[in-house]
Amino acid sequence: MRIDLLRHGECVDEVFLRGRRTDSPLSKKGMGQMRRRLIKRRYDAVWTSPLLRCREFAETWADAHNLTARVLDDLAERDWGLWDGLTLEAVQRQWPAELEAYLANPFGVTPPEAEPLEDFRARVVRALRTVALGGEDRVLVVTHGGVIKLAAQQVLGFPNRKLFNFGIEYAGLMGVELIGDFMRLEQLEND
Repeated sequence: MRIDLLRHGECVDEVFLRGRRTDSPLSKKGMGQMRRRLIKRRYDAVWTSPLLRCREFAETWADAHNLTARVLDDLAERDWGLWDGLTLEAVQRQWPAELEAYLANPFGVTPPEAEPLEDFRARVVRALRTVALGGEDRVLVVTHGGVIKLAAQQVLGFPNRKLFNFGIEYAGLMGVELIGDFMRLEQLEND
C-alpha cells in the first residue's frame, strides 16, 4: 500500500499559525500548485482534512477522477488555541511572555488553549491507521504541514527537536509505503 500525503497549497491569508480554527481558503495559486503536483498521478482513494484549504481541492480532484473524497477530522491541522489565525505581530503584542516561553521550548510549552503536542500526535497516528485500514493500494491524503511532519516522524523515528529540520512546502508531497507493519518513506517532493 502506498499513501501520498499532500500539503494544501498557498492560502489567501498570511498568518503566523494557521491551524484547526482557521478555515482559510486556497488562493488561485494554491489550487494550481496542488493540481500541478498531481499531474500524471492516479489513486484508488482520496482522504482529506475537513478544513476548506484541503477539502475544496480534494473534493474537486476526486470528482474529476470518479472518486469520492472521504473527510477525516483527525487529518486537521493542530489547534493553535488563541494564537490560531493571528499574525506573529498580534501574538507578540498580546502574549509576549507566552510566545517567548513557547519559542524557547516548543515541545514542552503549549500555547494558550492550544491542542497539546502529544494529543495532536495521537490524532495523527489514529488518522494514519484509519487510512491504512481502508485497504486501497494507492491513497491520496490531502492534509497539512504539521500532520505530514508528524507522519514523517512516525516513519523515520526522529526526535521532536528534529521536527523543525523537516520542511514540507505548500503542495509538498510525501509518499509512504506500507508493507505489513513496516513503513518506509518512499518519496518527498518540494518545489
